[in-house]
This record gives sequence, structure tokens and C-alpha cells, in this order.
Amino acid sequence: YFLGNEGKRKLTAKEFSVFHDNLQHEILKIEFGQYENENGLISELGFCKLLLTYTDFSDSKKRAFKKRIKAVFGKGGQGLTFDQYRTFCRFLDHLNEVEIALSMHSAAGAGITRDDLRHVAKSVSG
Repeated sequence: YFLGNEGKRKLTAKEFSVFHDNLQHEILKIEFGQYENENGLISELGFCKLLLTYTDFSDSKKRAFKKRIKAVFGKGGQGLTFDQYRTFCRFLDHLNEVEIALSMHSAAGAGITRDDLRHVAKSVSG
């Protein structure tokens, strides 16, 4: 696929980047689709379950997280769109950059406000 039928084609970084982005997008769509409702949203509980899939928490700790989400949101949450989920995943992909940015901010002697965190998150997730 990447190198042609005879394996002699050169793959550019741009082509691989596009492939990688498309693959990541499709994987996220599949994950999102597991919890998507008829309105095209996932509930806060569904989002929690998606996140817990990738943890090594004990079953009891996972149940505690889900219980907390149910207590806070119940059936009254707003839910998340696919774009919000994708943006969050991009943020997670760039946690190292977030940590560096926040460390530099903190080293300058300034506290980190909600707006600062929002700015950093937007900067790294697009």
C-alpha cells in the first residue's frame, strides 16, 4: 500500500501523516460509536467508560468512578459530540507538551488559572 505494488515507491512524510490522521479518526469514530445515542452524542457516563477502558484500575475503582459520574450527571448531562471527544483525545496525545507549558508557567511564579489551562489545551489540540 505505502510503497506500491513492487515496493519501490517512496512514501512521503505528508502521505504517512495523512494516513495516520485518517486511521486515528476512524478508530475514534468506532470507539465513539459504541456509546453514541440517537442524537449523535455520548453521555458523560459513556465518556467515562471510554476513558476507563484504557486504565489498569481495579474493577471496584472503575465502579466508583462510574457511580460518581451517575451521581453528578444522572440523566441530565449535556453529552459530548464526536468533535469534543476527538479534541479531548488530541489533548491526551499532547500531554507532554501540556506538562512542559504548565511547568514553564509555574516556574515563572504564576499560578495556573482555568483560562491558562484552556489556552494550553486549545493550543495543543487544535
